[in-house]
Amino acid sequence: MTTHLECHDKKKNSEKFWEITVKGKTMTRRFGRIGTKPQTRTNEFDTPAAAKKEAAKLIAEKRGKGYA
Repeated sequence: MTTHLECHDKKKNSEKFWEITVKGKTMTRRFGRIGTKPQTRTNEFDTPAAAKKEAAKLIAEKRGKGYA
């Protein structure tokens, strides 16, 4: 499961992206300014369900901040 979100704010000259991928018990996030080398963070969870639950929580937070 991969979700890619972007946030464009012309007033702040900000164009960012955020992407999350869940494979089994591993959750990987990539993020940064569009057009630059992304940062990557990876987390391991005890179960695949725990990884999916955390990913869903983070996706909701990003959408609340204006990412679409």
